[in-house]
Amino acid sequence: MKTKAMIALALAHNPRLLILDEPTADLDPVARQELLDVLRDFVADGEKSVFFSTHITSDLDKVADYITIIHRGRILETMSMDQLEEKYVLLQGGIEQLKSLDKEFVGIKKGSVTFEGIITRDKANKFFPDIKGSKPNVESILTYSIWGDSNGRG
Repeated sequence: MKTKAMIALALAHNPRLLILDEPTADLDPVARQELLDVLRDFVADGEKSVFFSTHITSDLDKVADYITIIHRGRILETMSMDQLEEKYVLLQGGIEQLKSLDKEFVGIKKGSVTFEGIITRDKANKFFPDIKGSKPNVESILTYSIWGDSNGRG
């Protein structure tokens, strides 16, 4: 209720920009969805914007038009959600398919028999034409970008 009251107060002034820090934190799933619906309605006319930081990446998959991934104070990526989904692909395969191409990934997790990682679509087409990738969500892009950064990539 406290979060709903704060949002209502912020919206009462008819702002053009809302800046929110973790607006859905501590909300149950129903309240979180209701708040996301309110934010979506707020920006529907194209004249208003919402800027918010969050660790709940599923919220971004639902409402974000643009995303900026920041890690250790450094901007790793800024682009529209459509561009992000066009640029990257999530690849999964057998470790034998990886060969020695793990350095081509933004970030990768290798097991003893399989791998999974984020790679740019152009590199996936060039180096892994036989592996059908899937559309990454914000969480996978964020996670693998940070893993890549911690391994000197990204």
